[in-house]
Amino acid sequence: MHKTQITLLLIFAALMANCQSLTVNFNYGCFSTAEGETYLETYLMIPQNELKQVKTADGHFNSAAQVTMIFKDNNVISDFLKYELTGIPTSDTLNITNNIIDQQRIFLKNSSYLLELTIKDKNDTTKIVNGNVIFSMGLPKDVVSSSTICFIDSYSKSENKSMITRGGYDMIPYFSTYFPETRDKLTYYNEIYNIDKFLGENTRMAIMTYIESYENAGHIIEGSNKIQVDYAKPVTCLLNNINIKTLPTGNYWLVISVLDETGKEVIKTKKFFQRYNPEYELSENMISAINLTNSFASKFTSVDTLRSIIHSMMPKATLSERPFINKVDTVTNIEIMQQFISMFWSERDELAPEQAFNNYMGEVKKVNATYGNVFRKGYDTDRGRIYLQYGPPNHVEKNVIPASTIPYEIWQYYEIAGQRDKRFVFATHDAAIKDYDLVHSDVVGELSNPKWQFDLYHNAPIINDDTEYEEIWGQHLQRTFDNPY
Repeated sequence: MHKTQITLLLIFAALMANCQSLTVNFNYGCFSTAEGETYLETYLMIPQNELKQVKTADGHFNSAAQVTMIFKDNNVISDFLKYELTGIPTSDTLNITNNIIDQQRIFLKNSSYLLELTIKDKNDTTKIVNGNVIFSMGLPKDVVSSSTICFIDSYSKSENKSMITRGGYDMIPYFSTYFPETRDKLTYYNEIYNIDKFLGENTRMAIMTYIESYENAGHIIEGSNKIQVDYAKPVTCLLNNINIKTLPTGNYWLVISVLDETGKEVIKTKKFFQRYNPEYELSENMISAINLTNSFASKFTSVDTLRSIIHSMMPKATLSERPFINKVDTVTNIEIMQQFISMFWSERDELAPEQAFNNYMGEVKKVNATYGNVFRKGYDTDRGRIYLQYGPPNHVEKNVIPASTIPYEIWQYYEIAGQRDKRFVFATHDAAIKDYDLVHSDVVGELSNPKWQFDLYHNAPIINDDTEYEEIWGQHLQRTFDNPY
């Protein structure tokens, strides 16, 4: 994993051809008031040293950014914000360490929205960032629901109520889903609504919080469970933390689950995050400790066979397992490869690891036959990797002999990795060799390309104007993406 900062659900990049780099960390959460009014809370952070400093009347220097937010519901503008953020004055322009931080609340009805966000350096028009966020407000009155899980940087007892105050605490948002090795704790905030209407007011309930592997769905990280007993009320506020000091490098979900008195799950909310923790990454010493007694992996004794098997497991591998797979061609120790295979499948199915392995290898054979080509095994292609990682799609829209675009496929999943109604777009310049590349997806953690439609057209001219781009190239493909059948 690269030690880069990753923002919540969106990494903004400078999309205009003539603009300079400007880092923007953007974060948001969907909430409801006690009266049932729904609102979006946005969190924005801009490093002040990336903005142009201008001398002020008092002899100091300062910077400013202009922010525009446009909220669209079915292409109709529902709300609009345009405002200016000012930095902290300084006399030393070479030593600026402050960040400009902003928080807004926008009341919106329950619906699906497109947020178009533009941030400009007020004093340098070449520094501009454009980004789009698609989100849903789904917090109806009188129905059990949950706010977005928000990561918190720090909190303290509030003395005066302000925009950052919740439940008597001032909370500074954490502007990323990436947690480096310097972070020992993951602090989170969540609100659960109307649980009293379902369970009955003051009925006992349990709130379970845990960390789940992203790639290995259903695998709960040992030691991450936290359970607290509460009583049902109109709004339940959760402010807590989980120790992640020994959590290995990887992709994860933070999961909050509410259980009734019988242990039945009432509602579950998930939040994606990434961890970088080199001190606790998988090592050969850890692998060599695996006991191979009665392990199915012992029957594979050919180096080439073991390497081939391990390579094919990459689509199911976690970030901490991938380094070993990537270097397996240099590994000559047969036992350690057997131990890795045994460990890998025991973690995915402790009771029947061999059955899980056999089932997966059966799928690998299908993928190799369907998506393999003269250059790559099927499991090493993008379509093969997606199939093996997430399972077969519910629907595939194929356009193999299109008139104006290169051949492409749109895969639709009704439910995938804790998300609903998600898609992948694959395309190729040569359908004959079946080597389709992933060009866009709306699945968390996958490649997101805001202008994927442009990449599919033959000899399309470069268009910098987003409105013109959408009108000329984007509409037909976007309709197919939204409604693939």
